Amino acid sequence: MKTYCFILGNNPLLSLAEIFSISAVEKVDLDIIDLMHDILIVSTDKELDPLQWQHMLGGSIKVGVIFKTVKSLQALTETIESSSIDEIPFAQKDKKIIYGSSMYGNVPKTFSKNLKRAGIEMKKKLRAKGHSCRFVTNDSGTLTSVQVVKNKLIERGVELLVISGLHAFYLGKTIGVQDFEGYSLRDYGRPDRDAKSGMLPPKLAKLMVNLSPDRRGVRI
Repeated sequence: MKTYCFILGNNPLLSLAEIFSISAVEKVDLDIIDLMHDILIVSTDKELDPLQWQHMLGGSIKVGVIFKTVKSLQALTETIESSSIDEIPFAQKDKKIIYGSSMYGNVPKTFSKNLKRAGIEMKKKLRAKGHSCRFVTNDSGTLTSVQVVKNKLIERGVELLVISGLHAFYLGKTIGVQDFEGYSLRDYGRPDRDAKSGMLPPKLAKLMVNLSPDRRGVRI
């Protein structure tokens, strides 16, 4: 069984409904493991194609795969601080490694200091092994999709996802993010806009199509 997480968008209920609507069409059984306000964690016996799912979804910001589950914040701290280079699922190690981390759920804000410290320690370990590397961080403790893409975290390293769920703490990595550039092009690159009659954001339009019972032949 594989465990995945979905970081839901501005309307979590619609985003949640969209995920299960698509899973029904794709004939993928998703079992809910944990569910918070804007985070869904599921298990499935099928391996999800991150590019395919992120392309299909209009309401989810990130898709990630969970590789570690622990029961306490102390265990989570110990896991992160004691992780060796070989235990971190970097995308590659033969070129410059770029990595970062994001916190979701009710992770105490003070934990961000531990996470940043662990990131700096990982940089020392990587450089000691002869790797060129860069640690991407920000003050909020959560990287945006733009930061993930522009820094090539998925291709060149990893974005670690630290999630505090209702039943456990999870460590995962991002495998897909929302196509913000494509949506921006569709929104602002349209040949004509009529603000008086209203404008439907492309992401919401895609989500609504995905919720329809029969969307065969519809381009989204």
